[in-house]
Amino acid sequence: MSLTYAFLIGGSLLLLLGSRAAVRGGAVLARSIGLPPILIGLLIIPLATAVPELAVSLRAAFTGEPQIAAGAVIGSTILNALMVLGLAALIGPLPTTPRLVFRDGLAFILAGAALLYFAHDHLISRLKAEVMLVGLLIFIIVSAVMDWRRAPSQCLFARRAEGQKQMGALGAFALLALAALLSFAGALLLVRGSVVVAEDWGIPKEAVSVSITALGLALPEFYITVSAVTRKQNALAVGSILGANIFNILGVIGITALLRPLPLTSSFVLQDVPILAASAFLVVPMLNSDWKLSRPEGALLLTSYCAYLAFMALRIGWISPALLALH
Repeated sequence: MSLTYAFLIGGSLLLLLGSRAAVRGGAVLARSIGLPPILIGLLIIPLATAVPELAVSLRAAFTGEPQIAAGAVIGSTILNALMVLGLAALIGPLPTTPRLVFRDGLAFILAGAALLYFAHDHLISRLKAEVMLVGLLIFIIVSAVMDWRRAPSQCLFARRAEGQKQMGALGAFALLALAALLSFAGALLLVRGSVVVAEDWGIPKEAVSVSITALGLALPEFYITVSAVTRKQNALAVGSILGANIFNILGVIGITALLRPLPLTSSFVLQDVPILAASAFLVVPMLNSDWKLSRPEGALLLTSYCAYLAFMALRIGWISPALLALH
């Protein structure tokens, strides 16, 4: 059992390090070939941040663990929206803008609604994956068009890119190679640890994937968000989470299902995916309230995530209905 925990912790840390290496290496390499800062912030950094989810999802899908492949991304998205944003808002109110709410927030809602619709027949097919990837491409194009002529200081994506330190192209290639190695090793450990936990604890793999595995995958976004808030860059926090969730739903699930269609269990279809969609409908209106996410709203998001964990414990039998006075 101790070895299993080492797999989970070690895999999560390797994925965090791999994500950070991919973000820095990708941004520097893109800048060295003359890519504008807005495209670095819009394409390279979100893709690099999504490396852990993609690595774990692909590893699980191609090793016969589709429940972990789908559940890890679904659970990570829920955790980002409710727990990570909630904790960040408790540290300090998170300002938003109409552009961020109506573009990125609406895209998050539409992505969650699309996943909810596509999941109704318990399968994310290659055709559905293609639609999701086209949706992601449309979001990228719309964002680029809207922000192309804005000053870097006024553009969220450009500000993300400007935050990356300079280095030579050779160093960037070395970082990307290191990121690939760390992500592969981290995915191997995290998937294996998740499978063993499910078997040893006697609980469904989908429950492990949306909770324990998702927590490991959320470390990069948690690190980025908390770092932004503690450095008084609160405006970057909300945009990073919304962007990560959009890339998770449309990009990671889309790429994985395009390569290997993803079957979904009934618990995903009837419980976790609807909760993911509901989290988008909960978060986005809050961002529209006085154009900031306040501490009370952050507390509400955290409470919602705790309620989700309690509901999960109830459905796998760790909490009896009588304990919750539901009898």
